[in-house]
Order: sequence, then C-alpha cells, then structure tokens
Amino acid sequence: MLKKYPLLIHIALRGLMYKERNDNSMIKSDFVYLTPESLSIAYEQKKEHINSAYLAGGTDYIPLLKYNLKEPSFIISLDRIPELKRTINEEKYLYIGAMTTLREVYENKLITELFPSLSSAARKVASPQLRNAGTIGGNILQDRRCLYFNQSGDWRKNIERCYKVGGCVCLQAPNSDVCRALYYSDIAPVLISLDAEAELFDGKLIRIPIKEVIKKHVELNGILNTHDYILTGFYIPYLQKKSWLKFEKYSLRDSLNFAIMNVGVRYSQKADNPVIKIIVGAVSPKPLELTDTENMIIDRLYNLKNIKDEIAEFALTELTKKSHVVGETGISIKVKRNNFKNILNIIDELTLEITGK
Repeated sequence: MLKKYPLLIHIALRGLMYKERNDNSMIKSDFVYLTPESLSIAYEQKKEHINSAYLAGGTDYIPLLKYNLKEPSFIISLDRIPELKRTINEEKYLYIGAMTTLREVYENKLITELFPSLSSAARKVASPQLRNAGTIGGNILQDRRCLYFNQSGDWRKNIERCYKVGGCVCLQAPNSDVCRALYYSDIAPVLISLDAEAELFDGKLIRIPIKEVIKKHVELNGILNTHDYILTGFYIPYLQKKSWLKFEKYSLRDSLNFAIMNVGVRYSQKADNPVIKIIVGAVSPKPLELTDTENMIIDRLYNLKNIKDEIAEFALTELTKKSHVVGETGISIKVKRNNFKNILNIIDELTLEITGK
C-alpha cells in the first residue's frame, strides 16, 4: 500500500506503525492509512471517519505523530490525486496545485520568471531533503509552533494542558484568551503579497482569498478543531509588467531553521493606483500586513527620496506594535525583537526601487 509513496514518508510511516521498545518517542497508536485517487473519494473518507486527517508531504505532520501530538485513527494520503500536482498557465492566472513540492516550485522556470519571490521562499524552506517531499499546500496549512507544544508526550505530561491540546490556557501568555503559538510558513507572506486565491474542495470547488484561508486556519489550529476541506491549489494573478518582488528570511542557520522573521514584499507600478504589499511572518500567530506603512508610502510616493528613513522607522514601529512574539527554543523574545530592525533594510530597498535611485 505504501509502494508509491515518497521514500521519506514511506520510511517514517512504517516506523510509526510499530512500537519501538527502546524509544518512547516512537510509540504510536495504530491508524489506518488510506490512499484515495480522487478528490471526491478523499473528501468522503474524511466525512466518514471522524478522527481522520489529510496527509500531504508529511514533513510537518509526521513529527507531530511521533510526539503523539496528533493521534488520528485514519490518515488520508493525498499523494495519488493527480489534479493536486498540476501547474497550469491560464489566461489571467498561474495555477499551482497544492501537492506541488517546494523543489518543483523553485525549479519551475515559469514560476521563477513571473514570481521570483515565491521561488525564493520555496528554496529557503528547511533542508533539500524536506523540500523534496514538502508541498506548497502543506507549508500553508502547517501547524503553529510553540516551545511548550512541540515536545514529547513525556515532557508535556508535567505541564498544564494548553489550548492546542484541549486545555484552557496559553502557557506562553497566561492572560491571553487565545493560543499564541507562532505561524512560521515561508510561503504565506509571499502568496498574500501576490493577492493569491486558494482553491478548496468541500464537495465542490470554491476560490477564497489566501489571506482568509490562512486566518481561518490559524484560528482552528490554536485549538483541537481541524478543517474538513481539501486545499487543492492556488491561483496567482499575473502582475503588471513593472512589478518588483522580494522575499527575505532571517533565521539562525539560513533555511535550516524556522524563521525568526520572514518578509514578502510587492510593488506594482500603476499611474493611478500603485500596489504596495509588505507582509511579515513568524512574529505572530498569523502573518502581519504593515498597512499603515503601505499607505504612508503611497501617500508620499513623489517625495520618498527625502523621507525614506522616516518611513523605515515608521515601519519598524508598526511591526513592533502589531507583533505578538513569544519565546522559542534557543531564541529569546529580545532576540526576536532585535531582529525586527531588518525591516529597515527592506523598506530602504523598496523605496530605492520606487524612486529608481
């Protein structure tokens, strides 16, 4: 049944299906592994089996299985559904299937040419081995992370249950009435900056702005609830000819670590209505848009050369105010906030691009 599944996932799942005597972290209750070959069958299987989960590349989900953070009775692999792996050049949009691997994203010459920030983001996710298996859809629907949550069952049994495991407290911020775990997707800031739409299957195909899908996902991901739809792909509208795209990721060891901060930026030149998007990730439960900074740049578009330092400082202030950072393994809140200063360089590049100087 596992023959056609990618080797990395094949090995990992087989290891999880059996109890290892000398490694408590590998102990896992039995589950049934399903391999539907169509969207409709996969969706019906999810409805039929209450305690079930979809599996894409598995690079995020399998470690959660290992730590018993996820305990499904049924795992529904999406690997054999061909329409989830297509890239289609349409009249107004580029369509990328959700099961397209991150490696396939950055090796696709059309994506690199049209959307270099997306290509750059995909290339900077994790390690080459994980990019070979990890998918663009899985990167969007990844679990939010927290140093109290992403631990073994033995470690967590000595602390209070938090929102993400059915409790009533956020251990990072005890006074918070919501989970404050961080959302680390490198792909999300870019897709938001590109005004992408997500295509979902919930019995029929629908399209929703990616920003709304991510907002709903992070809300559900902060508690035990999960979504029932299948994320099938992304529609990315073609940009104006005079557009500038940028992605930056800041981490302790380049792409090998989760980001301390990542930024997706877009500037599309229009005489009557320029578009500026500045989306910051990994500093909050969901990506942040620096809307006040965007509006400030647009309002002063013809005087940027003289006030670019003022705008950069304004962006830093807005980012600091909107962020909801929490402590991470090996990274203090102070280090996270000090890293915000990288937004100064991003804004400097953006204003130089706009002014042409």
